[in-house]
Amino acid sequence: MPVLPFGLLLLCITQIGCVQLKEVFAFTETSQKALESDHQIGYGYADYCFDSCYLYNVSGQQLVDFDCNCGNAEVYDSLIKNEYRILGEYFAALGKLAGAKSTINFAPIGTAVAAGTYGSLTITSTESSVVNALATAATDLFTTKYKSKKIKEIIVTCHDTLSVAMELLKLHIDNLKSMIELMRLKVQQRCDLLMAKTPTDAEKWTIVYTYKQKIKQLGQITASYNKRYQSLDKIQQGHTTLYENINDLNSQALKKRILDLAYNIIYLSNN
Repeated sequence: MPVLPFGLLLLCITQIGCVQLKEVFAFTETSQKALESDHQIGYGYADYCFDSCYLYNVSGQQLVDFDCNCGNAEVYDSLIKNEYRILGEYFAALGKLAGAKSTINFAPIGTAVAAGTYGSLTITSTESSVVNALATAATDLFTTKYKSKKIKEIIVTCHDTLSVAMELLKLHIDNLKSMIELMRLKVQQRCDLLMAKTPTDAEKWTIVYTYKQKIKQLGQITASYNKRYQSLDKIQQGHTTLYENINDLNSQALKKRILDLAYNIIYLSNN
């Protein structure tokens, strides 16, 4: 993931003394930045599709036999990236209500996430509706001059919708991560078979090198998805904490909990 400056949270707190809910703003700003960086992991369903074209093809004889159309997976990746962007904009909008000027140049919040089936991949009507509801809420918050007290109403109104959206994103992570882990096993099996059929040391060395490189790459991707999942979970915990303490947003216990979660999110983004 792109690295977030570790001092970001401290800067937020020390440089925005006029913010009415500075700890809440620090959390929302950190969540927004994490969601922006999380959607940039350089391996998605389209990459998995391209790798599957040769790893699971045992009968191909010519290079053209290992080509396949991954257009549906590319569309699916773009929709999931848009979901991350919309959730990030929602937290940016909460930051605006917390009393800080948004760091985002306002533009229409993403594009509608359409329900549909893309090859073997599906965006359900539930997923589409909750994400688009958050996009509508964020757009409204950016374009309407609400007072900071509006933040309580927005958190209460959007909490269940956000929870469903976050759970669905975590489900996407689990799904793709499981597919990648199975692919790692397939790489090992294919390379073992090739090693058994290869007569020369030079050819075996090529197989070993290819195996080590691919296993390393897939391991790094899995680790990135583990951190992405944990980051989403911390963000969800933070929003739930705000929701459960909605009538006491200035309590010291809430402030400590929110800042602890923000630090955890920063740590996951930096490591």
